[in-house]
Amino acid sequence: MQRYGFLAILLVLAGPGAGPVLAAPPPDAPAGFILHESRRSLDRVLFLDARGATVSLEAFRGRLVVLNLWATWCPPCRLEMRSLDRLQDMLGGQGLAVLPVAVEEKGQRLAPEFFRRNRLSNLPVFFDPRKTILRSLRVRGIPATLIIGRDGREIARFNGGHHWTGPKTVAFLRHLLRMP
Repeated sequence: MQRYGFLAILLVLAGPGAGPVLAAPPPDAPAGFILHESRRSLDRVLFLDARGATVSLEAFRGRLVVLNLWATWCPPCRLEMRSLDRLQDMLGGQGLAVLPVAVEEKGQRLAPEFFRRNRLSNLPVFFDPRKTILRSLRVRGIPATLIIGRDGREIARFNGGHHWTGPKTVAFLRHLLRMP
């Protein structure tokens, strides 16, 4: 938090036109979030939709993306899916896109059934049977979630299961939604 105050003072001292106008610094990230000091570029990220068509993360540029990598066999993954579904319902109309990508060989068959059984109606179904997304994003385990800014660059990530509709997480994401 201290670095944002220093940067704001530096821009004020530098005068008009010295740099971009900063939005207010983000609230403290919820516990466990890895917040990058500067947004990270991502390699081209591809996955498949429920029909098997290739989807690029680029298709979601302009929205704040919560990219969740999960599998139906993973207990912490299954536990967080309801809160991800509620998060999409809460903030989807404000520019948030929750993208759960099932990283398992039988994801195209198993993920839609899991969504139906658990009444997850606000989330799209995506999958990556070859798990190439794990390598391209340098993810070592699941569940893992990346927060990607409107510019397509990674802002933060969270490794492990999380309650996505907790007050601190929602406040953090709402703040990010107000940023360019």
